[in-house]
Amino acid sequence: MIKALKILWHGDVCCNTGFARVTHSLLAELAKEHEVHVLGINYYGDPHPYPFKIWPACGIGRDRHGVSRAFEVVNKVRPDVFICFNDLWVVNAVWEKVHFLRQQLGFKFVGYFPVDCEMYSPAMVKHVSEWDTAATFLRESVDVLVNS
Repeated sequence: MIKALKILWHGDVCCNTGFARVTHSLLAELAKEHEVHVLGINYYGDPHPYPFKIWPACGIGRDRHGVSRAFEVVNKVRPDVFICFNDLWVVNAVWEKVHFLRQQLGFKFVGYFPVDCEMYSPAMVKHVSEWDTAATFLRESVDVLVNS
């Protein structure tokens, strides 16, 4: 039996996007055995039917991705695992906000993102090796990352 984890998911939720559909599908399963919290992009605080706590991601000013709230919510939730699910540039920005908390709080960081180009610049992939895990949608995406 695996110990139940406290998971903080950062991504689209409670909206009609492809990212939100993936979020709801995965979290429906994870919430069966783990305590799940969501820093929810496109969520503004309305009641919802999901079995987990959702924190609105909309941050300061035009920060609709919740990068500015990531530090605050990680500090409040104190997760065992923090999964950031978005485009690589958003995952990088969130990582830059919370990376120093990983050592302090002891959570694992997972960057989960689609690979939607044939090659990334070194600046785009510079943080990937610092994460505990990187996940993409397709096996072929790993080849793009390795060759970037």
